[in-house]
Amino acid sequence: MRVYKKLAVILVFAVAVSICFGLQAQAAKRLKIAVIVPLGEAGEALRNGAEMAVKEINNIGGILGKKIKLYYVTEGRDANKYQAELTEAIERDGCKILVGGFTSGNTLAAQKTVLKPKKVMWLGTGGAHPQVVKNVAEDPGMRGYFRVGYLDSAQQGNFLAETALGILKPNNLDRVAFIRLNLPYSLEIIKPARERLRAEGYNVVIEDEAVKINNDDFSAFLDKCKAKNVQAIIGSFLLGETVNFIKQFGAKGLNKEILFFGALGLMLKDEFPEQVGGADITAWTGTISPQVGPVDMTGTGAAVKFSDNYKERYGKSPFFIGYPAYDAFWILRAAAKKAGNTDINKLIEIMESDDFEFVGTIRYKWKKENHDLYVGEHQGKRYAEAPYFQWYPDGKRYCVFPKHLQQKPFLLPGKMP
Repeated sequence: MRVYKKLAVILVFAVAVSICFGLQAQAAKRLKIAVIVPLGEAGEALRNGAEMAVKEINNIGGILGKKIKLYYVTEGRDANKYQAELTEAIERDGCKILVGGFTSGNTLAAQKTVLKPKKVMWLGTGGAHPQVVKNVAEDPGMRGYFRVGYLDSAQQGNFLAETALGILKPNNLDRVAFIRLNLPYSLEIIKPARERLRAEGYNVVIEDEAVKINNDDFSAFLDKCKAKNVQAIIGSFLLGETVNFIKQFGAKGLNKEILFFGALGLMLKDEFPEQVGGADITAWTGTISPQVGPVDMTGTGAAVKFSDNYKERYGKSPFFIGYPAYDAFWILRAAAKKAGNTDINKLIEIMESDDFEFVGTIRYKWKKENHDLYVGEHQGKRYAEAPYFQWYPDGKRYCVFPKHLQQKPFLLPGKMP
């Protein structure tokens, strides 16, 4: 009996050791990635885009044989809690790669408190403020950060100016008003657009109307625009204030008289007319997209295909941040394939090299000095751009500028196609 008991103990021990080694082997075959998701629609789209990519990549063997395992961190209103959760994902869960992020404030803070001290790699889908990539250029400890999504806010302002010049001048619209959120992010977008138009001789009737997040009363501003015969309003909003403005703008019938467009991310979903009360409310308004749309920006149809697949899977259109969230994982896979491993130092070296680029829903290439995206035309190729989408009276949005991406012609307020 003693012999049997000893054998039983040995067998139990052997099984335990075998399970332990099996779990360790399984863990070694996983690539653990922390995904930073904001609240609301942006967070839902980011999560969905990430999960779509991971499912597809894992189905074809993962990244160099490693299946991706995701750990989610919420980028909420409590910055301390957010940074604590991010630190936990790195230290407890073993995530050496981060994907995601949304607001510039949280991104800038986490660069200093998490990215630098923990020596991780971060493919950022938000953080449009210029300081985000300026930190990378100035501090070697932040070289792990790469901007994948969201064009730099100053660059968005430049695209907004190009859009304004491209559609206002041919239609003799030169009396302009500017409205924005009372945030540095929005000012960084509006400022270069306003300065460019003023330099081109446009009449800036209202220079800078700053409002709070989720502002719900625009009546005084709209009355002032009508009284001063403003022909175009250019705005930079982020959240619920977009919906509130469009509702009031359309309810007064001003969308048929004054052109309204800008950097208005909340408008970049097919369901937006329903959200504000119908196609007659959104008609003739529009926005640039901070990256894609969907519109075919690469000639491969990848953005349109992603949008169609997303709709089929989730029953709704992808919000703009879903595109770079999806691409980020394929970028990692391409960099790892070229590096031959998933060591983050090697991945960083590969991604900042002159000969590395990735063609996803857009064409990506990074500047070595600050890990920002190349924008527009570079060495005969077109990289990230900001197409302008206008809502048509039929309740659909179409890219109307620039010409090489145009799906439909630009409509003057009140005109029918």
